[in-house]
Amino acid sequence: MNADVRLSDAEIERRARAMLQTIGVREDIGQASRATVSLEEGLVDYLDDRLGRQEAQRRIGAGAPVVRYSLSFTRPGDPHRTTIDLHPNGSLIVFNRSMEDDDPSPPEREIAEPEARATLSRLTGISLSDWRNISTVRREQPNRIERSFVYEQVEPSGLRHRAAIGYAGAELMRVVRNDVAPPGYYRSTQGASQAREALGLVGVGLLGPLVLVGIGVFLLRLRGGTARLRMPGLLAGTAFLLLILSHLPRFYASDPMTPDALELARYLIGLANQYGWTFAVLFAVISAGDALDLEVRGGSKGATL
Repeated sequence: MNADVRLSDAEIERRARAMLQTIGVREDIGQASRATVSLEEGLVDYLDDRLGRQEAQRRIGAGAPVVRYSLSFTRPGDPHRTTIDLHPNGSLIVFNRSMEDDDPSPPEREIAEPEARATLSRLTGISLSDWRNISTVRREQPNRIERSFVYEQVEPSGLRHRAAIGYAGAELMRVVRNDVAPPGYYRSTQGASQAREALGLVGVGLLGPLVLVGIGVFLLRLRGGTARLRMPGLLAGTAFLLLILSHLPRFYASDPMTPDALELARYLIGLANQYGWTFAVLFAVISAGDALDLEVRGGSKGATL
């Protein structure tokens, strides 16, 4: 992919704070969370299928909002949160600043559509001069007036580019840009995904009864005292440990107010709950095969399994 998805947390935070300065957020916004990287796989597939690999990579490198780094800023005891998403090339994809209902009323100023369009163009780095204004909303809240503007450009292929900006009084509160593939594309790919799911169900249907037989043999041999536990437990435990370790690179501490060690403990406990059945099934099947080896194969290791 023509985008750098290996930036360090420190570099992402530096870019995010610089962008917030550009937006006009100058107060102390607090501590940054761990950055996360995400990819809109469906949209990448659409660009690749309909525009070709070379054009898709060019657009991704130029800032298409299909891959992003996300992080948020919070302060202890403060319910407000500032969230920002950046493309790996540094361009802004999402900015959102929360506001509570009991916050003081922000300064009021009428925001005209041309001003909103110009501000959105400046922050996203995209010329919106030929984009169509598809929505302008003015909503009165108890302590403020909220305004939002949405712009759209539609390519001949049906791909929609959208950008939105929102204000609370005179304060900028939200910027969002995204690309939307034609709904017909996802409907056309639904048949292929259903075929894959059906094949997976067939595999489970064939394997499931064999696993149940293995568990039944294990329970019978365990009751009869012929099931050996040490070596099957060691093999299944090793496989379970490797499975858990393979997920550790995906861990990130998302809440800056929670110690990293506590979030890691929660993550590991969640993995253990999710994959504990894997250990149990492996242990039972390996032990059953080992017991049958002793009875039927005269001790030939692994033959029954």
